[in-house]
Amino acid sequence: MVLAGTVWVVPGMGAYQELPVWQRAVELAEVIHRGTATFPPAERQELARELRRWSLVIPLAIAEHCSLQAAVFLQGVAAAQRAWRQLEHRVLLADRLGYWSAPQAQEVQHGLAEVDRLLHAFVRSLQPADGVSRRELR
Repeated sequence: MVLAGTVWVVPGMGAYQELPVWQRAVELAEVIHRGTATFPPAERQELARELRRWSLVIPLAIAEHCSLQAAVFLQGVAAAQRAWRQLEHRVLLADRLGYWSAPQAQEVQHGLAEVDRLLHAFVRSLQPADGVSRRELR
């Protein structure tokens, strides 16, 4: 990563579709969409809808803010992290209510953990190596 004024130039970053964090977030959204199809009919209009919505916000926030402007891109990643927390809460509720089968629950939990790990790693990779804080870049 090269620091150039208030813009971080990330060599080889390419399109957001090439980012592992975006790819894994889309895979998680697919798992959640398939898994919520088996929810009780009454919950398909409530909890399932919210699970689907928040699972889509994560990759969307990354895609929407994909920019060379450091502050703007980090806002997108922060939005994705907030969406992840919203999704995690709803997944835990669905688990507690027994709406997932055991394999579905395992797949969703694994996907959540992987997206969380990738989001945190991605934030670390975007931070400048020379000790300049994000606040100074704005």
